[in-house]
Amino acid sequence: MKTIGLSVLVLLTLGAARAGTIFNVTLNTGPLIGHPAGPFSIAFEFADGSGIGDGNNAVFMSNFTFGAGGPSGVPLTFGSVGGDLSSAVVMTDASPVSIFVQSFTPGSTLTFLLDMTTDVDAGGTPDEFIMSILDNTLTPIPTT
Repeated sequence: MKTIGLSVLVLLTLGAARAGTIFNVTLNTGPLIGHPAGPFSIAFEFADGSGIGDGNNAVFMSNFTFGAGGPSGVPLTFGSVGGDLSSAVVMTDASPVSIFVQSFTPGSTLTFLLDMTTDVDAGGTPDEFIMSILDNTLTPIPTT
């Protein structure tokens, strides 16, 4: 598999909104423009650490901008998730696993706000949030 020179820059800031942590996420998606591995999708996965879908945490993503690109198509969802890249995406751990995948046309950057609650799960295993950029086979692309 050919590596796409996609650089990922995540800027972290702390906030008190909804008793969580807010991240300003910025991805340099310029290398994806016109790349033959497209079309591309962004994928989010939120897994409940307790494994039972206790619903004690949420992830809220908003203010998506694509630097001349934009979202496309209808999102694929599984579990406790709603929304789309043109507005906002909300995921909770009310399901053991929640998944969101939506295609996008890359521009120079992809930016969004990521707001996560931080309640502790019983049993010591924390909830897990994963973000990936997928190629046209829905395989996560290597990033630096």
